[in-house]
Amino acid sequence: MNIFDDKPLMITLILLVVLTVLLFANIGSSDESIVGRWIAPAQQKLYEFTNRISRSFEAVTETDALIAENLRLKEANAALNVELMQMDELKRENERLSDLLKFTSSVGYDNFVAARVIGKAPGNWFSEFTIDVGLEDGIESGMVVIAEDGLIGKVSVAYSTYSKVISIIEISTGVPAMLERSRDYCVVNGQASEVSDDGTLLGISFISDQAGVVPGDKVITSGIGGVYPKGLLIGTVTSVSNDLKEVTIISNVDFMHIEEVVVIKQLFEEVDQ
Repeated sequence: MNIFDDKPLMITLILLVVLTVLLFANIGSSDESIVGRWIAPAQQKLYEFTNRISRSFEAVTETDALIAENLRLKEANAALNVELMQMDELKRENERLSDLLKFTSSVGYDNFVAARVIGKAPGNWFSEFTIDVGLEDGIESGMVVIAEDGLIGKVSVAYSTYSKVISIIEISTGVPAMLERSRDYCVVNGQASEVSDDGTLLGISFISDQAGVVPGDKVITSGIGGVYPKGLLIGTVTSVSNDLKEVTIISNVDFMHIEEVVVIKQLFEEVDQ
């Protein structure tokens, strides 16, 4: 074992050295005392040893100080990195919200509120989720929820400071819709609970067997029956069976990754058909 690693032992040795030096320091003079002449070299050695130990203590103290300073700098650097990441994430979020609000204004809605997603139902899809605005923000059940890429769904229930949203991929009752190109009416149904291998989340029903639907056609809300305003993009037709019994579409919204949405602060009353 290295004695310089044992601080209590080092302190004991220093005390012994100091006591020894004091004990023999006044025994005669260095010119007259035999003991003095004998002890002088020993005192010199002990003095050098004491200095060596003292320097070791100073080195250990300096090392401890450097270690502490290094740890402090590492902690400060980690905190700075976290702050920079938070600032970067906030910047990206602000950019997304800015684009979303510009889009909402461009489609003719001036009474809306942006919201952040703060929770979701279990599973991969955002079939049902929670947003951070509620009654205190003027949100009511039935209000339409959209994103820059199209229709998301509607508010199912509003609480004081948050609301629940049910998305169109979960609404089995369907969304009144139409083919943008041919103007043929149809109903878009959610299929989140029975997703196929290709990830199809939406299907079309109640479409005329004379409809000129082909893959690539855009599907929009028809405005029929109220609830959803006319002209909101829903998705794109991906496949069509020969008898038009099976028509599937892919939503333009990424229902696996939703972070911000816009709630249109207007109730579209349901109309009996």
